[in-house]
Amino acid sequence: MENAAPLLVVARNLHKCYAGFSPVLRGVDIEARAGEMVAIMGPSGCGKSTMLHILGLLHAPDEGSLEILGTDVLALDRTATAAFRRENIGFVMQSSNLFEHSTVFENVEFPLIYSRVPPMERWERVIRALELVRLSARVHYPGNRLSGGEQQRVAIARAMVNNPRLLMADEPTGALDSRTSAVVMENFRSLCHQGSVTVVIVTHDQKMADYCDSVYTLEDGLLHLRKQEPVMVPLESRPLLATEEPLLRGALVTDVFPGPARYGLMTDAAALHRERLLARIFTLAGNSLLGPPQDYALPLAIRGTGIVAMAKGMFRALRELRKDSPLRALWREVPSGRLGLLHAFGAGMALADAAGADRIAFLYGGFGLRSATAAWVAARLLGARFGFCLRSRDMKSPGSRLEPMVRDAGFVRCATQAVRERLVQALPGMDVSRAAVLEDEVAFTLPDEEIAADAAAEKDRCRVLCVGPGNWSPGLAACRDFLRRGREATLTAVESAFSHPVLRAKVQLWKLGNIVRIVRRPAHVNLWDLFREHDALVALDADLPDTSALLEAMAFGLVVVVSGERAKAVGGPLENGVTCIVLENRDDLVEALERIRIPEFRQQMGLQARRRVQALREGDRRGTILRGLFLAENSGGEGAGPSSGAVPPSLEEDGAGSAAIERKTTDRDGTA
Repeated sequence: MENAAPLLVVARNLHKCYAGFSPVLRGVDIEARAGEMVAIMGPSGCGKSTMLHILGLLHAPDEGSLEILGTDVLALDRTATAAFRRENIGFVMQSSNLFEHSTVFENVEFPLIYSRVPPMERWERVIRALELVRLSARVHYPGNRLSGGEQQRVAIARAMVNNPRLLMADEPTGALDSRTSAVVMENFRSLCHQGSVTVVIVTHDQKMADYCDSVYTLEDGLLHLRKQEPVMVPLESRPLLATEEPLLRGALVTDVFPGPARYGLMTDAAALHRERLLARIFTLAGNSLLGPPQDYALPLAIRGTGIVAMAKGMFRALRELRKDSPLRALWREVPSGRLGLLHAFGAGMALADAAGADRIAFLYGGFGLRSATAAWVAARLLGARFGFCLRSRDMKSPGSRLEPMVRDAGFVRCATQAVRERLVQALPGMDVSRAAVLEDEVAFTLPDEEIAADAAAEKDRCRVLCVGPGNWSPGLAACRDFLRRGREATLTAVESAFSHPVLRAKVQLWKLGNIVRIVRRPAHVNLWDLFREHDALVALDADLPDTSALLEAMAFGLVVVVSGERAKAVGGPLENGVTCIVLENRDDLVEALERIRIPEFRQQMGLQARRRVQALREGDRRGTILRGLFLAENSGGEGAGPSSGAVPPSLEEDGAGSAAIERKTTDRDGTA
């Protein structure tokens, strides 16, 4: 349902004259309604910008009246005018005026800092503002790495981050090409018509004015109405930066987010958010003070359990285990390895506090047995529902520890078919219908076709990329033997933290310093540059790199060389001789490099690999599958409680999950 839009701006008889010059405005009248897009046109120097500055409360008129949102703004003093402008008006100028060496997030965040918005709220508001202009995927990019159109869209997001009712734009497309200008103007139209934001645009471009509902021309200090279309707004409009209430208040629980080699977890979070199943992300340890992870672009601030809350959780766990309590009952259900679980139980106590305060109804242990155990403990204490994910590393010693968790879980997500088979073998009595296979997805933006083609069409040489100690040694040996054959090769060894002494010693011993480069693991946003500098990725180790890294390399046209064990674990995308090279013996790596050095071979395999990855992305049903798991009628396992997520009265009485216990949580900005 819609109704006629109310008046937002009413200006009457505005005059403005600068000393020594002819009058700029000579009795201007203008009205603008909520959700209306108004264009003011005229030749250069006619006073368009002056009028915009008066409407935006940057300048005062010599005569006349001006009401905005029913307030006589000309009667306000200087302090009140500044406060009114900051809370209700946003500005977009011809130049984006970004801080070039600051990230997109930092540029958009600046008005929130000036407005003293609490740090815990900033992340969510910045991402929502960037979503309005379809730039949330660029949140970690420096301003100088954006195109002109992207910079201007960031400027729009910065103007909108404080939820203004009135947006002033001075030649916002003056420095842009026609195609980019159309994108920017479409963004303005969306802001107007979806969020009842009034936009006043100064322009001399008729094509840009055609996007507007009302068009005025300023001639000789007088304003003439040339076009006006009726503006209708929704009866129940809501702020543009507001989000819909989730269908289910679910929480993703993990040690760190995403952490090294965990970008598949980020795609799970994105899919759950799209399906409105994710209300919180909780981390139990690690990087909560290091800023938001690269490429994370969801409007959910990551809440890290603080060290103080974790220590208190462990102390409370010890105290609860000494008496007859719900936690002690859980402790008795774990048949072995209890001492090693004390930290996870303490984390579960702290998590129960935070999840109870946020009314969480479903806890999903997304990575590792510790996060799964903590989610299980918190779910049982809160009477909430519970599920968790298992990967190959979690199945090295499966069995008794998993039994109570599998029994209580609404579902167990297995990262590969092999994991599911091992789980069923370890727990023959489990309900196999609750074990669902959902492989980790690649979490990145696919490169353009020409980028991948360029990467695959380099000249006759072999540039090898190795990640992790398990791949360095065979890579070095293969390059040494390759050079002995008179071939040309280079090797880049990527490490997670500091230099590996064994690697450096071997490089010196074999005198390979001129062809070997050792680099730190780059930020995810810089992986494009690293992939484009190489022809092959060696992944013979069973654990490194993860599936996401393999798929990313394939998407850039690199030839991926994997072990037979790795190819079996990953499955589908890896097909020997078509999308990758599978080696059963590491000594065969030299012969694989002989094939890789041929440009035609690299180009053909790179093309097939890219097509396979593209097909995976296009056929992804991750959100649908996760939605079915989270909302299944049988999601409450044998030990699961009600789905409301409220803290049961009995737990409030004995202290578990009580909000009275002092907690310390930190968001991604590192603020308590």
